[in-house]
Amino acid sequence: LALCAAMIAEGHDGIALCVDHGLQDGSRAQAEKAARQAESLGARARVLVVQVPDEAGNSLEAVARQERYRAMSAAAREDGASRRGGRSLEIAVAHTADDQAETLLLGALRGRVTGMSERSEVEGARVVRPLLGVRRADTEGACAELGLSAWRDPQNADTNFRRVALRREVIPQLSRIIGGDAVPALAQAAGDAAL
Repeated sequence: LALCAAMIAEGHDGIALCVDHGLQDGSRAQAEKAARQAESLGARARVLVVQVPDEAGNSLEAVARQERYRAMSAAAREDGASRRGGRSLEIAVAHTADDQAETLLLGALRGRVTGMSERSEVEGARVVRPLLGVRRADTEGACAELGLSAWRDPQNADTNFRRVALRREVIPQLSRIIGGDAVPALAQAAGDAAL
């Protein structure tokens, strides 16, 4: 929602793609609520419903991400074909510096230090990440200032997911160890690794 508000404020003609993964009760209602809030900001909005298959050997997070990007890419191509003479549009996603720090740690634990770049190709679409230098707390604050009700996904509290465990346990411990906020340095390292 913060990304949508920023894009609209900057004059972008965007469509908010609100993805319902169908992984929780009420997820469709949450996606529809997000779409209505995006429309209240002046964006066009669309709910995309994806099926997240149970793929042996792959994490739920990875499979859901793949399906989400696949659906967003198809929607962007469809929108581009109908509105811009077939030219593919960019998909802006709201990854923050906090997400970047988590990505670095996840990659390092897999033996490959990596980060997200500001621009990339994902599932055949151009993806941009304009909020990589912004903290998650700032996006939440922007939503609060605008009177937008951001959904708190209960899975983001489940430390059985590696990313959530890093977010809630490891990064705070790293911050305690260094006597300050670990996210900026981790995000910087991730950005450098992505170059």
